[in-house]
Amino acid sequence: MSEPLEYVEEERTDTMNEQRALEQYQNTQVETSSPARLVVLLYEGALRFIDEAWQAIERKDHPVKAQRINRAIHIVQELANALDHEAAPELSSRLAELYEYVGYELLQGSAFNDPSRLDNGRRVLVQLLDSWRRIADAEVETPATFSGDAAPPATDTADAPAPVPGASSMSLSA
Repeated sequence: MSEPLEYVEEERTDTMNEQRALEQYQNTQVETSSPARLVVLLYEGALRFIDEAWQAIERKDHPVKAQRINRAIHIVQELANALDHEAAPELSSRLAELYEYVGYELLQGSAFNDPSRLDNGRRVLVQLLDSWRRIADAEVETPATFSGDAAPPATDTADAPAPVPGASSMSLSA
């Protein structure tokens, strides 16, 4: 027995309303977040796409894998493009090298359907995310420390994330 057309239309409308509400919430979150919180959201998005690509590799769903990896790479590229090399040249240079490494590992993971390569890039992003979360949390605790439109102050390179195992061939010196 099939469901009445009105019931199906009602379910579709409910789903569309839920989707619109979620999109509105996400837009509000982006529009009202501090610069550091936006960076956190970008890292979280990249990690979500990497996880989804990893699952797609396991399912042998190549179109989804490719799309998710492309989205993660796009986020990493945007993070690299946003670096301010004049304000913090050494830190920016190190982050640019890490982003390049992550992009390379994601491409290799995609090309060879190798989840371990995705894991290599993921580990780097997880460490960086942890650092940015601390910055964003400090921003919330002491809002006077950061101006609303400026990036967080450059940290001493001693606070930079530790090198990732497996990335030892990459020089981090400026």
